Amino acid sequence: MTPSRNLSGNLELNPQSRINVVMEQNPSKKTELMSETRTCVKLSFQMKRVFVVLLVMIGFGFSANTQTIRYVKLTGTGGGSSWADASNNIQAMINASSVGDQVWIASGAYLLSATLEMKNRVSIYGGFFGDETDINQRQKSGINPWEFTNATILDGQNAVRVLNQENAFTSETVCDGVTITKGKGDYDSWTCLGGGAYIRENGKLINCIISNNNVSGWHAVGAGIYNNGGAISHCFINNNTASSTTGNASGGGVYNINGTISFCTITYNTSAHTSNQAFDASGGGISNNNGTINNCTVSNNICSSSSILSVSYGGGIYNSSSSSRVIDCIVENNKTIYNYNGTSYSDMSRGGGIYGGTVSRCFIIGNISGQGGGLHGSIASNCLILLNSGLKGGGAYDGTYTNCTFVENSATNSGGGLYRNSGTVTANNCIFWKNAATSSGSQISTNVTVNYSAVQDGYTGTANITITADNMIGGPMFVNPSADNYSLLAGSPCVDAGNNTYLSYDDMIDIAGNSRIHNNVVDMGAYECLEEVSIVKTEYGKFVRFYPNPTNDKFIVEFNSVATIKLYDMFGKEVLIQTVNGKTEINISHLPKGVYNVQILSESKIVGNSKIVKQ
Repeated sequence: MTPSRNLSGNLELNPQSRINVVMEQNPSKKTELMSETRTCVKLSFQMKRVFVVLLVMIGFGFSANTQTIRYVKLTGTGGGSSWADASNNIQAMINASSVGDQVWIASGAYLLSATLEMKNRVSIYGGFFGDETDINQRQKSGINPWEFTNATILDGQNAVRVLNQENAFTSETVCDGVTITKGKGDYDSWTCLGGGAYIRENGKLINCIISNNNVSGWHAVGAGIYNNGGAISHCFINNNTASSTTGNASGGGVYNINGTISFCTITYNTSAHTSNQAFDASGGGISNNNGTINNCTVSNNICSSSSILSVSYGGGIYNSSSSSRVIDCIVENNKTIYNYNGTSYSDMSRGGGIYGGTVSRCFIIGNISGQGGGLHGSIASNCLILLNSGLKGGGAYDGTYTNCTFVENSATNSGGGLYRNSGTVTANNCIFWKNAATSSGSQISTNVTVNYSAVQDGYTGTANITITADNMIGGPMFVNPSADNYSLLAGSPCVDAGNNTYLSYDDMIDIAGNSRIHNNVVDMGAYECLEEVSIVKTEYGKFVRFYPNPTNDKFIVEFNSVATIKLYDMFGKEVLIQTVNGKTEINISHLPKGVYNVQILSESKIVGNSKIVKQ
């Protein structure tokens, strides 16, 4: 066991050791220190006596807090002391509970005529059959954490908010394993809030389904959940609607203020302004106001507006500022729509996937908007921006982009990959490939600051490289674009071609979770290339190793059997054939630089394929 260190970095010794050290250094201190030690021993003995007395007092006159579980069944008629004595009144069981208690609710559809009010440090659990003795005995019907065999459904009957937390709590209080549905938002002044649930600081929804809730009215905010400083985790949030004819609509799935949303699926939610007035809609899936969203899938949400004077922002996610963060998420197939006079998309619809905010390590795929199909005005890093479309800026519109990969985005006007409208728009350490625009700027529109980036057909800037549309011949050399694998092969011109100074601390992990700067210089794009040893699994289940890859003059093949290795150039011409057995060196010094397909044959049958790069 090693000695511990104090905050100053010095070794910590036990008290007796310190006494011995002092006595050895200054013998005159011996009497004084021994006296102090005797005093400490005496005090310690007295404290032990007090502790024993306290234990006796607790045993005879005092009771410690013990957790009580109260039970609810749809058919219950009792006081809630057990499953056999279950109550049918959820609110009564919450009210009867004290700090640290729990309320367990058996399966069934509980039709609510009044909102359930949470209580500080009284947690609510659903998903029970009605005979369990442990939380972990609840049965799951699927792989997702919210899928319970015995569903507990809290139904607001389109008349009341289902769940409410009136004030911030002093410590974490959870609602776990319930379905919150058909809730109707309640008014706070001119705003209708939280159709399904309203939670605040230290309130937490976990393993829940939040579906078919709504808010409507003057201003409509947070149809599924209004989260004011609380936490939402491992929930399925779908088919909730925030709509207004007389004001703003925001947060179809969740309206998030200073809260966290993690490991959730937010899908098929809507935020809509539906009249010809000068009000806006935002956040079809989530409206995020200085909160954090991480490890979520946000898909198929819609934000729409119907007025010539209104704007729709953020089909998937609307971020109010750069302090609103989106991390490690999939944002896919979301839309912002402008419905005035039958026009689906225009400059009045902005950020199909994400509007604004700071976005890190996200997959932004297949989103649609007028301005910025994928992103609008975001600060994004280590993102894959793929197959998004818009009028201007199919991939992104305005903003700052570092180590992002833009692929196959399209614009019917300009800026297939990235469009600049105003201000400084930058792209550093990025890859732009196979983007398209009908008017101009297939990859990037004019006046964007682009440095240390790979751009198909080139773009003016510092240390940019020009790549072609052919992935393997002059292109970026992605591993397998047809399978949406946009990581880099060893030997790609994008490897070790970026600039480290553009990276912040938060950028040091790539989209795949690997550390950045593998070989002293960061790669371009969202993925850091780690490939030095290529490993191929043959049809017989055996492994072939090729290294180093890339190489200069020779490489090693390791295979625990006899095989034939054939090399083909990128035009399909066989350039080398050699038999290998065990560990074999193959000399390619006579071949020109380039990428070669490797074919592995055993008993005259092709059993595997790979690539080798000669630099």
